[in-house]
Amino acid sequence: MRKLVSLTVLCVLTILGLTVFGKVTLELWSLSPAVEGAEVNPDIALAIELFKKDFPEVEFKTVTYSVDTYKTKLAVAMASGELPDLFFTWGGGQLRSYIDSGQIHPLSDETVEWMKKTFWPGALEEVYYKGKYWAVPFNNSILGDFLWYRKDIFEKHGLQPPKTWSEFVALCKKLRELGYIPITMGNKARWPADHFLATLAARVCGNEVVKEILNGKRSWKDPLMLKTLEKLVELIKVGAFPEAVNALDFNTGEDRALFYVGKAAMICELSFMYQVIKEERPDLIPVLGMAKFPIVEDGKGDPRELVGIVGDWFYSIVANSSNKELAEKFLREYLLHPEVVRMKVEKRGTLPPVYGIEELPAIKNDPFLSEIVKAAMEAPSVMHCWDTYLPPEIAEVYLDNLQKLMDLKITPEKFAETMDKTVEEYKKAHSEYGQ
Repeated sequence: MRKLVSLTVLCVLTILGLTVFGKVTLELWSLSPAVEGAEVNPDIALAIELFKKDFPEVEFKTVTYSVDTYKTKLAVAMASGELPDLFFTWGGGQLRSYIDSGQIHPLSDETVEWMKKTFWPGALEEVYYKGKYWAVPFNNSILGDFLWYRKDIFEKHGLQPPKTWSEFVALCKKLRELGYIPITMGNKARWPADHFLATLAARVCGNEVVKEILNGKRSWKDPLMLKTLEKLVELIKVGAFPEAVNALDFNTGEDRALFYVGKAAMICELSFMYQVIKEERPDLIPVLGMAKFPIVEDGKGDPRELVGIVGDWFYSIVANSSNKELAEKFLREYLLHPEVVRMKVEKRGTLPPVYGIEELPAIKNDPFLSEIVKAAMEAPSVMHCWDTYLPPEIAEVYLDNLQKLMDLKITPEKFAETMDKTVEEYKKAHSEYGQ
């Protein structure tokens, strides 16, 4: 068997035009290890170990970075062209910009066929652009928004989680009257409100209309987008959120503290909130409830549509790599090997967006995770979070204006007007945007 493996590697090396008697090195970039002393995160380390069992002549050079350092390193490397064979992005505008600059190699038909059999549809959406697929989703599925609520508060006052928008507004009014903050949110970092608005827009507009607006093909003054913004304002005006919503810091847990001590009845956030609560306050899990974001009665969106990031890390092959075929084989056959998937779910608590994880005991025996996976698998589309989907220059204006809207310092009409002006300015320097 070992002889057969060696011959296979020699054949690969010949195809790649490399020296048959030399070693091939694949360089891969990742984030800092989650386990002390590991070169890379343990799931990637396992994928490399499995690969090297079949291809012992191939060496791996793995380089890890912290999140902020990686973002800077990747931007500099893209400008200089000094890139590894394999690297990841967080998708959205970042991935598309690197594709547009010709830095990423499109995946082969063989890999695409495998992906379509392996991944949830929402994950494929993340990596499809200009008629091709450019990356393999790997890390986690962060989806929602879901309503995370305290069952003890709801049961004490005879309340039920809302199924429709009108019920949601009425519930928030009632909770305020009872002395609770209906929905806690820490929007100092600006992105928590983005998740809420994006989910509301999925209900009112539908994700396809949202994409047209975010891609510069449709005005932010579109009646459906204005209706979305007006419904958010409606909720703000009944006191649904903390008065200091833009001052509370999610990163330090100021918003969640209100939920933990029973001052707030709900958190509306993506699926990662379950793991956060489980780690910070496991004692609250018995009284934690979960409900789907309510349906908007006059909305155009499919209520199964979600917002989030399906895959989280998207691994691509650099266009100028001399080891493209070998790198792609690693992505297709080893990065999400069944043993790797099992480790990710059972030991790391992540949800790689692949069919079959719903059968793993760690999912089947957890009602929250089972519901999250079920919603993900049934979703006809998953809209990427707007703050990372939009080009960075537009995203900054969007997030600033969303904070102002949360404080009722601007109207929906002014919000949309500002966004349209920002888009027009961006188009002057980026003619391909909106085409």
